[in-house]
Parts: sequence; C-alpha cells; structure tokens
Amino acid sequence: VFRPLIRRVTAGHDRSIFGGAPVMPAAPTLGADTRAMRFEFGAPGYVNEAATRYQTRLDGLETEWSDWSSDARRDFTNLGFGDYRFRVRARSYAGNDLAEASYAFAIQPPWYRTWAAYGARLALVGLAISGIARVQRRRVVAKERERAKLAEAKLRAEAAEALAQSEGERKKNVELLSEIGREITASLDFETIFGKL
Repeated sequence: VFRPLIRRVTAGHDRSIFGGAPVMPAAPTLGADTRAMRFEFGAPGYVNEAATRYQTRLDGLETEWSDWSSDARRDFTNLGFGDYRFRVRARSYAGNDLAEASYAFAIQPPWYRTWAAYGARLALVGLAISGIARVQRRRVVAKERERAKLAEAKLRAEAAEALAQSEGERKKNVELLSEIGREITASLDFETIFGKL
C-alpha cells in the first residue's frame, strides 16, 4: 500500500520547519507569532502521478475533510494557538485509497494568554480590591472618629451645663441658708426661730 508523504511544512512566509523525512519528528511547538502554515505533500507512484487526488484536514481547526483535489499543497492562515494535526489522504488514478499521513504541531499562546499573565491580572485585581477596601476602611474610621469627637464635645457641653446648674443650685442653697441664718440671728424669739426653720 502506498502512503502519501508530507514533503514540506512551512511556517509564515518561508520558514521551513519540516523538509520531509521517512519518520515524522516529535510535534514541534511554534511561537505565538505563527499565523500561517503551508503543507506540501504527494503520493509517490510510477503510473500517472498527476491523476492522484488528495483530501486534507487540519484537526484543531476543521472537522470535515476537504473535497478531493489534485492540488498537492494546502495553505492555512489566521491560525490561533492550540494543538493541531494536519492529515492528508490520497486516491490513486485507479481509484484506490491510500493510507493516511499526518503531521502534528502546536502553536503557543501569546504572552497575554498564558497562565502567568492570568495570574498577574488576578494579582492586580486582588491588589486593586485590597486598595479600595483599605481606602474605604480609612474613610469609615475617619467618619467614626469625627462622630466620636462630636459625641465627646456634646457630652462635655452637657456636663458643663449640669455642673453650672448644680453650682447655681448650691449657690441658691447657700444664699437660702445664709438668709435663714441672718433671720435667726436677728431674732432671739424662739417662736420666730422655729417658724423660720
């Protein structure tokens, strides 16, 4: 059974990453700047190789096989990050389906889509929430201190007023006792003294 071969894989405009080999290499991991890929393939045969038809599929991007075509290359653009597997199968001029060949590769995510970037964003959000909470806490403490000062001033005013009232009452009592003492000493009559008392 003839097997289709992946002859060349190019990333970007002209950066060759695979030049054809009997054994497929381990799946390479390409940089996040890789957005376009070209796959060149063929099915070696001795009779009417131009009549060979190919079907392709890029797992990770497509779910269906392409239509049968004689074109021996396939271009993909606007690839995102993730794991991919390019698959090709061939049909000979006689209508026999050949085995399948595949090439796996991965494209790294851009730096802002990495776990480190997500962790940094999460840390920034945590710091922002912590900062907002700290500012709010300071505002609440300042308001409570202001209320405590107002309450303390009110208590002092009430205490001063109560002290003034008690001083006034004491003064009245002293004046009353003083007046009673004068009246008692002014009269030596027992009935008048007892009446005043």
